[in-house]
Amino acid sequence: MEAESGKESKNEKEKPEVESTMSTSSGVSLKQYPSSWSLNSSSPLLPRPRKRSLTVSSLPPNPEDILDKRDPKGRTPLFLAVKGGALEDAKRLMELGCKVNLTDNYNVTPLHAATEKLNGDMIELLLEYGADLNATDCTGKTALLIGLQEGRVECCSYLIKHKCHVNLEDKLGQSTLYIAIRCCKNPSSVIVRKLLKAGYDIKRDNSIWLKMSELNRYTFKRKSFLDKVKDKVVRNRKSKTEDELAD
Repeated sequence: MEAESGKESKNEKEKPEVESTMSTSSGVSLKQYPSSWSLNSSSPLLPRPRKRSLTVSSLPPNPEDILDKRDPKGRTPLFLAVKGGALEDAKRLMELGCKVNLTDNYNVTPLHAATEKLNGDMIELLLEYGADLNATDCTGKTALLIGLQEGRVECCSYLIKHKCHVNLEDKLGQSTLYIAIRCCKNPSSVIVRKLLKAGYDIKRDNSIWLKMSELNRYTFKRKSFLDKVKDKVVRNRKSKTEDELAD
């Protein structure tokens, strides 16, 4: 009995030493169990949940108080809705009074994001609520310049149709025509013709980088099959009349 009691007392003395060497995943040693531990409390040994940035799904039913609240990257709920393609959420936020031209930390506007994501419906909605067509990001690019660089033909056509400036340059001095021909992932003759039709000043590029032979490649409009058939019929009629006159 004395031996058993001696063992128990020895175990009791060793127990605090075991507890004192216990450490958490973050390297903090615990000398004793906190009295606040319970089934309803979180253990410091478990990893804490990461703080999520403000998203559309986290909005309360009445989000008037956080309409223009920014996450660490400077993005508003509207910006996140536009980037995620959530058209209904974006419309709801703008109806509540969310500022449509607020930028993130890099001066990127929701319109820039919609153009990059090739979301024509979102672009139309943003313009309806007063989005600035000619706002520039930290590189000096407007939504049109971003669309030209990414090869977003439909978005660029829509922006040009709504009278965006076509003679602006970014901070590297790259014009809309230069980006459309030299920097675009998929150069489009349609966009080049629309830029010229919208009033692009081509004179400033003739002596710098642009050659007329290069421009003609994009401005030359290929004839459709019906146009070719029509031309052939006209030529045949012309040749017949010439033969008749010769006889």
